[in-house]
Amino acid sequence: MDENERNMSRVRTFYLLKRAEKLVNEVMEQQLQQFQLTPGEFLIMSLVSRSPLSSAQVARRLVSSPQAARAFIKSLENKQFIERYTDDDNKRILRIQLSEEGRRVWEVCNRVVDRLEEDYFAVLEPEELAALRHALAKLGQKPDRPE
Repeated sequence: MDENERNMSRVRTFYLLKRAEKLVNEVMEQQLQQFQLTPGEFLIMSLVSRSPLSSAQVARRLVSSPQAARAFIKSLENKQFIERYTDDDNKRILRIQLSEEGRRVWEVCNRVVDRLEEDYFAVLEPEELAALRHALAKLGQKPDRPE
């Protein structure tokens, strides 16, 4: 084990994960600003690109507070990238979906983010990337966390 490996073995995994998240966020911010989007807004657009969701569903999938989700949703609505409509089965639920303009912008941004991911993860072998994706998915599903 060389000096760098020894030093990295002493660094907390939480720190390494947070540092990687920060770098990803910075790169995404730089690339998405030309579309006037933040990484959080892009994530919401990605979630509702598959099927319409309620604000509560968006917040749960973002693992954030309803207030934070509402702020992102309001911003996207002001940009006319999403639209809300009343659920057919439950009139108290407002669903969120991409507008036509939102779908167009999301498709372009999605290709940009695809390229960013390819570049960022190019340092990993395919097996390492698969293992990372598996581990992150596993960590993201674990509901019981110590307080």
